[in-house]
Order: sequence, then C-alpha cells, then structure tokens
Amino acid sequence: MLDWDQVFDRLEELENVPQLWRAGQDASLQWLRDNLSRQPGVLIADEVGLGKTRLAIALAVCVAHCGGRVAIVIPPGLTFQWRDEELAGFLRQAVEHGASWLENWWPGGGVLRTFRDLFTIGKAFPVAAHAPITFISHTFGLPRTKTARHPELWALPFMLKKELVDGRQVKGAGQLVISDYQADAVKWLVKNGSPSSLKSVRTGPLGKPSPAAFSNSANQELFEDLVGQLVGQFDLILIDEAHKGRAGDDATKTEKAAETTRKSRLSRLLNHILLRPEAKRTRAAKRVALTATPMEMDASQWVTIFNRIGLDDERVGGLKDVVTAFEKAARGLHVGSDTELAALRSAACEFNAKLKPLVTRRLWRDDATVQRFAQATGAAHAAHPHRQLLPGVKRLADMSSRDRTYLALTEALSAAARGADTAFEVKTTGSRFAQALPLLPESPETAAANPGDGAKGMRVAYWRERIHDLDRDHADLAADRRWSLQWHPRVRHAICLVEKLAKNGKVLVFGEFIESLRALERALNIRHYLRHVSEGQALPLPRGVDPDDADLRRWLTEPEFGFDAKDLPAFARRAADLAARYESDRSHLRDLCKEAILIHCRNDPLSPASEKTLTTWLVQQLCVENKLWAVGDADGKATVLAQATGLLCSVRDPDPPDEAQDDPGIAAAMRWPKIIEQLEADLQKDANDFVFRMSPFAQLLIGDTKPATRRARQGTFNNPQLNPRVLIGQSDVMSEGLNLHRACRTLVLFHLDWNPGRIEQQIGRVDRQDSDWMAACDTALNAGEKPPTLDVYTVAVEGTYDDLRMKVVTERAQVLRAQLFGEIVPANQLASLGAQAQHAIGQIDIDFRPPLRRAVAAGIAGTNTSPKQAA
Repeated sequence: MLDWDQVFDRLEELENVPQLWRAGQDASLQWLRDNLSRQPGVLIADEVGLGKTRLAIALAVCVAHCGGRVAIVIPPGLTFQWRDEELAGFLRQAVEHGASWLENWWPGGGVLRTFRDLFTIGKAFPVAAHAPITFISHTFGLPRTKTARHPELWALPFMLKKELVDGRQVKGAGQLVISDYQADAVKWLVKNGSPSSLKSVRTGPLGKPSPAAFSNSANQELFEDLVGQLVGQFDLILIDEAHKGRAGDDATKTEKAAETTRKSRLSRLLNHILLRPEAKRTRAAKRVALTATPMEMDASQWVTIFNRIGLDDERVGGLKDVVTAFEKAARGLHVGSDTELAALRSAACEFNAKLKPLVTRRLWRDDATVQRFAQATGAAHAAHPHRQLLPGVKRLADMSSRDRTYLALTEALSAAARGADTAFEVKTTGSRFAQALPLLPESPETAAANPGDGAKGMRVAYWRERIHDLDRDHADLAADRRWSLQWHPRVRHAICLVEKLAKNGKVLVFGEFIESLRALERALNIRHYLRHVSEGQALPLPRGVDPDDADLRRWLTEPEFGFDAKDLPAFARRAADLAARYESDRSHLRDLCKEAILIHCRNDPLSPASEKTLTTWLVQQLCVENKLWAVGDADGKATVLAQATGLLCSVRDPDPPDEAQDDPGIAAAMRWPKIIEQLEADLQKDANDFVFRMSPFAQLLIGDTKPATRRARQGTFNNPQLNPRVLIGQSDVMSEGLNLHRACRTLVLFHLDWNPGRIEQQIGRVDRQDSDWMAACDTALNAGEKPPTLDVYTVAVEGTYDDLRMKVVTERAQVLRAQLFGEIVPANQLASLGAQAQHAIGQIDIDFRPPLRRAVAAGIAGTNTSPKQAA
C-alpha cells in the first residue's frame, strides 16, 4: 500500500521551494495536502490560465517517487504539453532549486492514446506496473467497433475464449490474425485475469467473431474489463478538463431523444476500464479533478464532478440539493424582500460550507499584475477588471439596401429551415446567421441529403433561390456557392472588425460553423494581399488564389483598394511581377532551412522529395508579408535556425489523428513521411512540385486540421514575428487545452457560444500566466503609462437572433458567476435594489480560495481578501 503520509511530506518539501510557485500555488498545495488526506478526492477549479497543471504534476511526482502509480487522464492532443513540457520542465526546475531527491529521476511516462497503444509500448502487462506515471487520453478505450476492419481492434475476447476452451468451439477464431504482442496479452489474461471475467469469457455467448459482437452492451463491458486489467491499477487518478465528455455532444436531436443515457467515452474510460468493480486498488485511489468550469449552464452539472472525485451516492445526493438550492435562491431574488434575502443567505452559507472541503479555486483578481492594473485604473474589484467586453453590433441603419435585403433573405431561409434535424457532421459544414435557429446546410450535397418534408423543402428552396438571385448581378460570382458567405453583412462586419484589430497585434477568432469561418479566412487573406499590391509591395498570391479568381476580382472593385476598371486587365501581370520580386530574395533562407532539417532529422533521414517538400513548408512558415528574416550575420542566422528548429519540434505531436485508429501502421503515423503528408495541406502544388506561397495572414484551426498542422499553427501564432496574424478556430477544437497567449490579447467571438463556461475557456486561451497582456501591462505600469486591457469582442447584427442569444447567455453566465466567482447578483440588478438589500447581499461570501499558507505572516493577509471584502 502507498504511504500517503510520505507523499504529503514530499509535497510539503516542494511547497517550500518558492521558486516553483506563483500566484498562490503554494497555498493550493497546502490545501491539497490538508483536504485530500481526509477524503477520496478533491477538485482544483482555479480559473483558466492560473496553473492547475503544475499543481497536478507536483502531486503526481510525489506519488510516483514514493512508489505509487499515477494515471493522468487528459484530453486528446495534450500529451506533448503534459509530459514533454510540463512534467519535464517541473522536474528540471525542482532539481535546480534544491529538490536533490529528484535528481536523475524520471518517472517514465507511458502513453495510452488509442486501443492499439496497449500493444505497442514494448512492456509487459499490466501497463501501470512498468510506468510510475501513465498518460491516458480521454478517448482511450474500445475502438469504434462499428467501423473497425482489422481484427486486432476487436479480436481479443475471441482469442482469449479460444485459449480457455476447445478452440473448435469458437467458430471463425482460427482465421483471426493478431500481433505477437497482443497474443502475449491473451496469455497474460489466461494466467492473471480476474476469475469473474475469465468465467464470463469461457461461458458467455460472445457470438460469431466480428466487430458486431460488441454492439451487445454485456460484451462491450466485458471487453472493457479485459482492457482495464491490461492497463493495471493506480494509487492516484488525475482527470484534466473533468467537466468534459457529457453524453450527446455529437448526436442528432432524434438520437438524443432515443438514447438519453448514452455514455461519453471519458465516462466509459473511468467507470468501465479504470474503475471496474474488481479494481479494488484503483477504486480506493485518491482522485483529483481539474477544471475551471465544473458547472457551465446549470448547477446540476456539479454532480458529474462529485461522482468523478469518488464521493459516495448519499453525499453526492446531498451536495446536489445544496447547489440547486443556492441556484434557486439566487434566481428567486427579485425585490430584495426579507424572505428572499433570508433564503439566499441560508442557501449561500450552506453552499460555501459544504463545498469548501472539496473545491479550491484561485482567481485572477488575486494575481499581482491584475491587482496593479485595478489600482492604476481605479477599476472596480470585479472578477476580471483587466478584461474589456466589447459588443460589436452592426446597425441596420449603417447597411446598404443590398445588405439589408441579403440579411432579410438569410433570416427567412433560417426560419424556413426551422425544426430540421441535422447531424453533427453536417452541422459543422453549414452556416446560419440567425444563430439560434436550426441549421440549413450550405452545400447542395448535404441539403439534398436532408430535404425535410415537402412543404418545408419547397420553402427552403425558394429562399435559397432568392439569395442566389441577389448575387447574379455579379458575373464573377465564384463557382463554389459557399464562398458567397464573404458578402453576407455579418461576415463583412467581422472582416472589418478583425482587420482593424489586427493592426495592433494578433487576433484570435472563435466560431462554430465551418463554412462561414472558411469564408472569413479566404476574404481576410485576399484583402490582405490586395492591400499590399495596391501599395506596390511585393507579395505572393495567397494559397488557392490566382489572378483570375472570381472572389479576388470582386474584392478588387472595392473602392478602398484604389483599382480602376482600366487596371483590371493588367492585374495578372502586376501580380506575377510582385510575386517574382518577392521570391527572388529567399534563396538564402531556403539554405538555412535545409541546414535545420538535416540537423533535426539526422536520426530519421528524409528522401530527397520529402526534404524538398519540408524545406518549402518551412520557408513558407518563416516568410512574413513582404519581409524575410535578416540572415546577413551570425546572430541573424542563429535566430533563424532556432526558429526553424522550434517549428520542426512543434509538429512532432505524439497524438495521432482519430482516423489512424484503424491503421495497422499507427506507429508510423508520427514519422516524418506521415507528418509531411499532413503539412502538405498548407502548400499549393504547381505541376509536380509544391510551390512557395508565404504563410497566410489568417489561418484556420478546425476539426479536419491535422495534428502536425495544429501544432505548427499554435507555435507560429504564439510567435509575434510570424504569421498568422489572425487565427480562426472552431469552438469545439480550440476552446480548451491550447496555449495561445504568447503574442495575443484580443479575441473575437464570431459565433457566441451558448455555454458561458465555454466562453470562459475561450478567453482563457489568451488570459494566462506569462501572457502578452501581462507583459504589456507590467511594461506600461513600470513606465507610468496607462495599461492595456485584454479585449473580447462579440459580433452581432442589430435586430437578428443575436440579441436573444446574448440575453440567454448572459442569464446562464449569472449562475456560473454566482457559484464560481462569488458574484451572487449581477451589478446592474444589485444597483436596482434598496440600500438595505445591497448591504445584506454584500455580507454573503462565496469563496473557495485556499487560505494563505501557515508559513506566511498574518500581516500580508490583506492581499488575499475575499470577493465581498474587496468589493
């Protein structure tokens, strides 16, 4: 058994190394020691960007060093960040600052991303016995057996049955082929498997060997139990983004109605693999959940967290009553009567008392830089005095007659499509601008697949044709009708806003519907190119655009670019001359990129063709607008080599794409040939070669962006000298887990998310420790200048459904802010109440921040005042 007293002693040693901690992290560690020792699990709910990962890593290191086994359950795509950046960086700093007991010690770091990883890590079973720390993806578990082709993805139970009984009784098993290592897993299970699971395999009706056998829930759970035994048992389970994985996220409306109890992959991983009934050691393990948004839209969502930290059913039920009672009391405050105030005071007091032993939450308002900002600006001590929320509303009166007509037609189209049941995959290919109305797919193919009833289909077809008529005045209308979204008033408004903001720094854009995001990206890049050409600056054409491109020629007619009708025929020649002038100066950069590739890939040499493609891609990433890196001296060359090497490292993402699950060569997915295949999406092919186009001004990060490309775009966006200047991300892809704060302090919420917790996560991509805003703020304050704000813009059109969406989101955010930020009543509502009611509410304190460390002198306690004391 793990000696937890020894673990907590080690944690206290680390806690007393001040160089490892900032912004109250050491106080959180003390709280963690005090409360985790008394109960099965706790929640670290620090605001996004305040360093929850480092706290979890410190605890994991102490458990592993004391002989325990740790499972760190993380969202897909974050293995590199957790293992190779956070864990390695923490150990290095700890040793540098005196933790000699960690010197020359490395806890391994097994990784289970897909089912196949069980059989490719080169260790014996169970996996946990051979790696003190195992990183497990949220999506780890059984493969999607409905689409699995290779027997290795589903044959394990059948091969085990064949070993346990007369092989002739398992008809068809003799033709199954599995790897030697998976065969070793079968032998290990025969010898070490739990008696109950072996009995179920031996006597249970698995059926005919095929993936379809696991559509049966009993067979599926049996398979998951076997996988859990191969994974092994743990003493500590850390669950990052523990709020994620609620059922129904990728289901249609009909599917949700028919299967309301469908389990998420994360829930199945926890309940059926790690915490299976016979895993007594793991079921008794300590658990720590990490999430900045344990509840997002209603208080009942706390229950997911309470279950995941191992509380018993009776306690979970009691806590559910407490959180819902507080939500009800806060919503029930209307006039500030004595009855309302008494109910609110009682419910808030119980809420704070019951959750305080379970939840720790550090707030941005306590950060030293944020406090300096608030003092310098006289800002109210709200949760985020440094953030500026700016609604970007396009007024109807400011629109042309054509734009108002276009807007009316698209609103009518959305209304006509109301009630359509659209699959998640189709939903992300379309666009709706009346945002809360049901989606009409933009592409003709998906529309044909979902025509709706006869009358609805006729109405939809009518409004689509009227919109098309409006664009027929343009003879140069692009062949791809989806690109016409560039001319929708809402997208035009977003284009102008983003371009204005990008003059002062990088801009991060969040949206939901892919085709409108593609239209936004295309328009920004074409307009960026035309602006440089109009000023006579050398610049190559954007990728996928040629001088005769219909969209380019349509943008050319905009007065702001200064082209006359007589200039259009000669435009192709001018574009070619400017591109040639730009490209003639990059040979020296190409030579340096080749050198970086040869050094970096010496242990994995490339073919000449791959080397050429990778060099073109690398040059493209390093070229910005009409300038090239200065490489005329030793310092310049060293800078370029460092940047090139950093880019090459960034694309070696250890998490393969989901579609690789069914690939028997998954181990090769992260070798250079496969990585280069992913990067080719950023290049343009001319005849047989990939040609240089320059890294775009605006880039997308969406669901089909390959892992290597995601890493590259994250890295270049964080570099203030490189493109993209604008990163446009799909909310489902970019809202959580990514660090995008190094060069950006401006966000645009192009599609406002219904979920206020998701919005907090989106803002948290740039509001983080060591952010661009933090550096700029400190610089300004040190110089006695007015500090900048972190700006968050929304995009809306007056009179559309945007207005209602904002109202609904605001109401949902009030619940979140009451329960997570201590802002029980919004400021505008509070101001409308009487002075006595305001005073009574001001005495109510919801505060889950850890107390100051016992070692800290009481004289500085005022720096950690509660929300109400500060107000």
